[in-house]
Amino acid sequence: MTERKLWNEILAARDETRLQLHLAGMEAKEAFDKLDRRIEAFANKAGLELEKLGDEIADETELTLAELRADLNDVRARLKTKS
Repeated sequence: MTERKLWNEILAARDETRLQLHLAGMEAKEAFDKLDRRIEAFANKAGLELEKLGDEIADETELTLAELRADLNDVRARLKTKS
């Protein structure tokens, strides 16, 4: 999976999760808020131009995106169990 596709999936899942938060408990909201800050920090660091990143940071980018996706999936799973 390309970094751009993974990034777009993360952003779409984040937006969808935001819509579900009104049904979630405080614990899930706090977990999402923490994850959202990490996503925003990564977006700022990467300058939203992932396809232009050099090879020297491509591995780090892929790892960070995978971690963000896993954390987002965890928050989404928490939301499903609460609804």
